[in-house]
Amino acid sequence: MFEVPQLDWTGYVADALQALATEVGVDGCALVDMQSGMVLHAVGAAIYDEQMWEAGLSYWRQHERQADIFAMLGPIGGIVLHHPGGMVVIFPLREPGLLAVAVGQQKQVDWITWQRRLASLSEAFSP
Repeated sequence: MFEVPQLDWTGYVADALQALATEVGVDGCALVDMQSGMVLHAVGAAIYDEQMWEAGLSYWRQHERQADIFAMLGPIGGIVLHHPGGMVVIFPLREPGLLAVAVGQQKQVDWITWQRRLASLSEAFSP
């Protein structure tokens, strides 16, 4: 059975996600549960609703279905989708099966550094 992680969404996790969402060029981001598809917390631009964040999980699942094709490249580290109006990036958190989905501008965001900052969020889920 699915259980929402028991975290203080108004504390460290919310603050960390808010900091990621307010970096220059990032329009918004969300944490999505990989099992249920539920958006656990979202911050940033109001133009992005839950469908945007949930669609990130759909892209992730599509890649998982095709994992054998990409196996020679190693395990997936993230997904980047380029659109004329911006980028959608999808990165897994180490625990407990969450995805971070973000929307931002390609040239304004150092997405590698953003991903490293996101990794520190995993610490909130450690026992």
